[in-house]
Amino acid sequence: PEPLAAEENSQQFSAAGEKKYHLAILDLGLRPELITALTGRGCDLTVFTVPLAAQVLGDIRPDALVLSGGSEQAAMQMDAPILNLVRDYCSRLPVLAVDAGYLLLARSYGLQPRKMKLGHSGANYPVQDMQDCRTRMTLQHHSYVIDREQVANRNGCIITHQNINDGTVEGI
Repeated sequence: PEPLAAEENSQQFSAAGEKKYHLAILDLGLRPELITALTGRGCDLTVFTVPLAAQVLGDIRPDALVLSGGSEQAAMQMDAPILNLVRDYCSRLPVLAVDAGYLLLARSYGLQPRKMKLGHSGANYPVQDMQDCRTRMTLQHHSYVIDREQVANRNGCIITHQNINDGTVEGI
């Protein structure tokens, strides 16, 4: 989809059909496929970059925040102001984190992801949803993991998904 007339510091995309939600997306390396998937499901989007996060989020009042995929290294180097902003929004809105956004979300809870020896890369990684106990096959490409012990010791943070093969945390 083509962007709408962008506000000064962000890009906006309109829902393909009936509007259901307005999502704010923190662009850490946003792929066009995510924009297409979300607008195709009735979401209006406001996309912004990290330096503009506090300014834009305060103005638009989204229904949810999306932390996009991107560079794992960049997510691991984000500083305290953006981590605090993400944590603050976690207490007020639903937050969806994809790829590197997941690392940013984990770090906002004070978790310290560690680099895996080999990482997960490829198709057919079984991941179990801890709520309904269903296992789904996933496509993965990441080299950082969060240790289970860290999550168990964080107030307000729970494991939502785990890798069946090695027991690593795949969602919080």
